[in-house]
Amino acid sequence: MRKFFDFIKKRDEYGHPVGMTFKGEGTYQTVRGGVISIGVNIYLIYYLITMFIPVHLGEISNFQPQTRFIDIKKEIYNPFVNGFSFAVGFG
Repeated sequence: MRKFFDFIKKRDEYGHPVGMTFKGEGTYQTVRGGVISIGVNIYLIYYLITMFIPVHLGEISNFQPQTRFIDIKKEIYNPFVNGFSFAVGFG
């Protein structure tokens, strides 16, 4: 059981560095932090998979690529006001 807790404890991504060392370690990792870190990682993987599958299978039917050129020095353009749900900008 101790090895299991050590495994989870080493997954703690939120063990921030401690100014003064605690038991000679540079970080303070805990089992609770390891459980939270593993849970967050599982949720992120689940979210990415559930968002990727419809895109990969072509189930998103309202995809309409648009190209707009604007001079950002003259105007501020908010793509989400114009109905975009995803936008990429290069400047």
